[in-house]
Amino acid sequence: MSGPTPADSTARSLLAQVESLGYRVSTHYLGSSLLRTIPARVEYHAFVVGTGEQHVAHAPDDEHDAELRAAAALAESVGIDLEG
Repeated sequence: MSGPTPADSTARSLLAQVESLGYRVSTHYLGSSLLRTIPARVEYHAFVVGTGEQHVAHAPDDEHDAELRAAAALAESVGIDLEG
């Protein structure tokens, strides 16, 4: 994983599962836009170098579970069943 390590241990675990499927995962903490029309957010990217396949998930950074919500969305986008 590249970028800052998520503080949430469950988010880290989910991102590790995504990596185990062959994706490279990067973490981004983005501030709000200059005019504050786009709020600060946590964003995760998963991509496969050989194919160029890419998935992106994000959550508003002002929510207490933003890391977990974004990691869960990324895991689901690559086919990990979180309910099963």
